[in-house]
Amino acid sequence: MRWLISISLLLSTMACDQPSKVESSDATEAYAEGNLFIIGGGSRSLSLMKEMVDLSVSPDGYILVMSQSSSEPDTSFYYVAKQFRELTARPIRHVDSLQIQLFDLDSIRNADLIYMTGGDQNRFKRNVPQEAVEAMKTAYQNGATIAGTSAGAALMSAVMITGDQKNEPEYESTYRRLEYDNAITTEGLGFLDSVVVDQHFVARSRYNRILSLMADLDYPIGAGIEESTALVVYPKGATVVGEGQVVVFERPKGYRKHNNKIGFKDMNLNAYLEGDTFQLN
Repeated sequence: MRWLISISLLLSTMACDQPSKVESSDATEAYAEGNLFIIGGGSRSLSLMKEMVDLSVSPDGYILVMSQSSSEPDTSFYYVAKQFRELTARPIRHVDSLQIQLFDLDSIRNADLIYMTGGDQNRFKRNVPQEAVEAMKTAYQNGATIAGTSAGAALMSAVMITGDQKNEPEYESTYRRLEYDNAITTEGLGFLDSVVVDQHFVARSRYNRILSLMADLDYPIGAGIEESTALVVYPKGATVVGEGQVVVFERPKGYRKHNNKIGFKDMNLNAYLEGDTFQLN
């Protein structure tokens, strides 16, 4: 089964507060029926969370929180569930962080909104079996919204930024170098197959990190999401919600190398603000 997201040009008449009313195009084959709500970390305003809740398929459904990224999963669940309860009367369920059972898979498949907390994206990958990932993808294809913040944002790409570097033994919040073969990556969840996501982007000045990754992996698009801000991806387009920017890089046609340093020309870069709509190919 293909887990691709084929996104056509967002209709210019689409209202950002009514994303569910995007009409389909006969020229585009959509492989996803749900939405992605990708938050760059930081604080989450009630208005931001309300936008997420409003994307859910059914007012009679439930919200599922997956806190496997967190070192304190129960605490993470407590605070995000408290925020959800200010916005909706829908049930809020929590998948046990370390012991996903068969009945949990049904809960994942049938959720209207699946929310991944922050923490460490590598911890999520260690704790969540592939069966649960497939259940998330089934929910997504059935129309669910898949959401995540910080580590939960990094998990969205097919190739995931781990945060580690080959040339720096100690963790750094960004890269000091713009060079080849430095980024350490692993397999992500694959909800975005041609867009690599980085979070806390503007606050931590992660330009070198995403540019290095795009050069190494031949990625066509990089999306840096600022804190308290979400990149919302629909089957037919994308928009921005929140206080900051989403910075989108489009891969240039050619790269050069000198002493392992990265060179390129004519990279297209756009910084989108709340309410901006755009196309992700």
